[in-house]
Amino acid sequence: MKFTILGFSHPAAYDLGLDINDLAILRWYIDFKESGYMNKKVIGGKEFYLVIYEYVLEYLPILGMKKDAVYRRFKKMCDKKIFMLISASLLLDIETDISIFAPLIY
Repeated sequence: MKFTILGFSHPAAYDLGLDINDLAILRWYIDFKESGYMNKKVIGGKEFYLVIYEYVLEYLPILGMKKDAVYRRFKKMCDKKIFMLISASLLLDIETDISIFAPLIY
């Protein structure tokens, strides 16, 4: 029997303190990244992918979250070393609600 939720190891997710909403967002990110449609930027040889929080909400309305809650979920995953974050406002030199993430683990 596999102990996975949305394709992720349940024990590993539990050990990292991730809940089902975190896993749904992570699944969305991976699926979107793998689709080839997600905008990416190579910085220092590492691929970073653009995340627009409104898109997460559009594709995952079942989460019932607001934009700032989605940001906090991504930030939590950065704190857990799942993602590395670069602020798009720093990179693009504009004020924006967009962030750029590089996956560190799956």
